[in-house]
Amino acid sequence: LEVGASLKLFSGFSSLLERMQQEQPAAADLQHWALAPSPSAAALLARYRPKTRITDPGQLPGQLADIPLQRLTRRRQVLELVQGIGLASIGDCLQLPRPELARRAEPEFVLLLDRLLGRVPDPRPLWQPPEVFEQRLLLLHEIGQAGALLFPARRLVESLCGFLRGRDGVAQRLQWQFLHRDAPPTLLAQGMLAPGREVEYMLEIFRQSLERLSLPEAVVEMVLRVDDWQAFQEQAGDLFDSGAGAQDNSFLERLRARMGSEAVQGIQVHPDHRPEHAWRYCEPLEKAGSGQAVSVSHGHQPIWLLPKPQSLPVRRGRPCYRGELRLQVFSQRIESGWWDDADVARDYYRASNPAGQQLWIYRDRRSGKWFLQGFFD
Repeated sequence: LEVGASLKLFSGFSSLLERMQQEQPAAADLQHWALAPSPSAAALLARYRPKTRITDPGQLPGQLADIPLQRLTRRRQVLELVQGIGLASIGDCLQLPRPELARRAEPEFVLLLDRLLGRVPDPRPLWQPPEVFEQRLLLLHEIGQAGALLFPARRLVESLCGFLRGRDGVAQRLQWQFLHRDAPPTLLAQGMLAPGREVEYMLEIFRQSLERLSLPEAVVEMVLRVDDWQAFQEQAGDLFDSGAGAQDNSFLERLRARMGSEAVQGIQVHPDHRPEHAWRYCEPLEKAGSGQAVSVSHGHQPIWLLPKPQSLPVRRGRPCYRGELRLQVFSQRIESGWWDDADVARDYYRASNPAGQQLWIYRDRRSGKWFLQGFFD
């Protein structure tokens, strides 16, 4: 990491290091670090002499002198050349005159030493974080109870939330795999009503999901993968908002985690004149799309519709439902659906039977048959 430009902002390197360890609990036990004027020197010292701090380039030769050449390069040809003339450490190479070293060894080795000492630029490829989060955790002991998976899952969720904060993103769907010795992996799809990146929030949903998870045998390894994260959007609140009116989705989250996402769904209007196509299932908190619902006057259409239109028998030219029906008023004509192979041509009527029930029926204009669509209050 290039930290020189951040030292003033964070009041020195010690404060910056402490801040990094506090904000990333997984790095609290970080031991292999070093501070040096060049990236190559910092990386080498972090491996060979951790926790070294060098801010003056003039101190580099003395700090690097006793490090073996095998720690600097693994090129076999270079090591054989320098060791053949009695050079075993970086300090031995620095004591040799530079023209003589360049003549005996290849130029790339001399350039490597110059970059190490900060004499020439030491460019590094730009690091890009991965687009997909995937992390595995090999368990120290086999876990046979689903509820016991919550404790090791915290480590994976903490890593995921750190990944999301680094990408300034949030996740709504988590994919879990629980690996066994002799059985196929157990899969668990953890969906949330609202995207987030809070550890406790995700772990609570995971805990509820474990209550309906059945394991064929003990788990030996866990895998967490998220490949559809999205950008984080800050919600601006009212200055005087006490939070009492904020929407609490915890009940819906617990209900979906226990019963499954298919058992808890929302209902949304859909722009279609056909009553059976004028709605659809959706996520409980999903917002309506750009399409506008077809305006319906509830004086002509009932609220209670049958799942499927019911065919009505005809007696003496009149449709029957618990007796002959009396047509009261013509409701509307619908001709629609030619684009999805569900074309309809119907004349709707409001009707009543001898028991006084108010029904919504229609006559198919192509077949001439009568159908019951719904009931009025």
